[in-house]
Amino acid sequence: HEDARLIYQEFKDYHIIKMNDWNDANEYRKTLKFITVGVDFGGNGSAHAFVCVGYSFGYSDLIVLEHKRIEQQIDANELNKQFIDFANMVYNKYGRSFITNCDNAEPVLIRTLRNGCASCGTHTLIDNAIKMEILQRIRIEVSLMGSGRFWVLRHNKQMVKALSEAVWKKDDPDKRLDDGTSDIDSLDALEYSFEKHSNELLQIRESQVKRGA
Repeated sequence: HEDARLIYQEFKDYHIIKMNDWNDANEYRKTLKFITVGVDFGGNGSAHAFVCVGYSFGYSDLIVLEHKRIEQQIDANELNKQFIDFANMVYNKYGRSFITNCDNAEPVLIRTLRNGCASCGTHTLIDNAIKMEILQRIRIEVSLMGSGRFWVLRHNKQMVKALSEAVWKKDDPDKRLDDGTSDIDSLDALEYSFEKHSNELLQIRESQVKRGA
């Protein structure tokens, strides 16, 4: 990919942080107002992806906390098992119940996750994603990055890769290239995770933004 075609030009090393850089291991839960998860279901050769994000108090920062991408072909039962394992890990690590927003193009898989999580007592509620226009989602991310309010914890290497390699279509500068050469599944899951809180994230005044975190 040519650098000039990169979507997230603002996504540089300063947006990637280690947990112990962000906060002391015993204190990081106190930094989060709440968390949400996004799920993109794979189809036609694409991958399943789960992304957990956290919101600092006042919506001053959006932090990608956890990410899982499943490339192999699996059935609904295995998908359900892997998501429950992911959801339990998130709850145990961050100490928050959360809403999970799923790709609403797959109602059968959503019902499978909803029933599975309910039967296991998992600390999440399964809901449908809004699925805003892709360009609108991208503009939100770019705005947060440009004001130093978007972060990815360093252990999420595949998420870093997905953000670093996303490019615009050559023949349409307003559309994201989705031809299998970059990880669009993870980007979709990321966007499903936060899109319901877009207004709150974008309404933060510049004077309210914490810098140098």
